[in-house]
Amino acid sequence: MNAVPKNQLDDRPLPERAAAAPRRLVALTHEKALVASLREVAALGADVAVIHDELELTQELMEEPGSIALIDAAAISGTLEQRAWLRVRFTARDR
Repeated sequence: MNAVPKNQLDDRPLPERAAAAPRRLVALTHEKALVASLREVAALGADVAVIHDELELTQELMEEPGSIALIDAAAISGTLEQRAWLRVRFTARDR
């Protein structure tokens, strides 16, 4: 194992280093205009996944824990209040 020279170490706190890392955007939507916009963002080099149901959303976020979720309220079943588990489940581990 080779030692890393001190001048090459990243001394920033972990949250700052994590924030600087590339992250995947996972979008749950059925809105054609939003999908088109996300395709444009992906064409610029961003890592974007467009998914179409809540099960896919859960799977994507579990596989890529550093992902950012964009949830179109029209794409979920039930009300946002009924889906509070999304906020609790996926933000608790980021603390």
